[in-house]
This record gives sequence, C-alpha cells and structure tokens, in this order.
Amino acid sequence: MHTDYGCLTLLAMDGTPGLEVRKRGGGWIPVSAPVGEFVINFGEMLEMWTQKRVVATPHRVVGGDAERMSIPLFYNPNAETNVAPIGSDQVIRAVDHLQKRFDETYLHLKDAS
Repeated sequence: MHTDYGCLTLLAMDGTPGLEVRKRGGGWIPVSAPVGEFVINFGEMLEMWTQKRVVATPHRVVGGDAERMSIPLFYNPNAETNVAPIGSDQVIRAVDHLQKRFDETYLHLKDAS
C-alpha cells in the first residue's frame, strides 16, 4: 500500500483488474475504469498543501494471472512552488518535498560511501 507523493495522478488503465483503494474505515475497494477513462488519485503534496482538506488516496495493486498495463501521469506544481500548508509561515518547495520522499523510498540509490 502507498500514496503518491505529488499532487494528482491521472491513471489510464487497460481494463484489467488489480488496482484497489483503501477505505477510510479499513478494507479495500476494487477500482475499475473502462479503457479511455482515467482514475484520479490525490497525493501527499496536495494533502499537505490543503491542510488535509484533500486526503491522499492509499492504494495498491493486487497481482493476478492476467498481464496488466497502466500508464500514470504525475501532475505536480513548478519545482519552486511553496506547498506548505495554506496560511502557514512555512516554506516547503515542491521539489524538496518530492526529493525527501524519493530519498526515503529509494534507499538503495544512496551512496554507500
């Protein structure tokens, strides 16, 4: 299970099942979208920026026997945009938020020296 790091993700799917979203009270809901339609996920950056008025979408993919294809488009603001909670005195640049999350996720890419 994970949430996307940025603002919005537009996801084109091939109609093969597997994507599930987490319900607020627990449990999972299968997501299906006909070919040619998009699934939209809200991300962590948008959640932070809106002071949790918009909540990031926890989701997962459950494997099956059929091959599955999906194509995500990650939509984020300009790298220098301040995405700190609205009304706060903080400055959190979009690029810094994303880099922090990438660094936390892709530990194998860190320099071992």
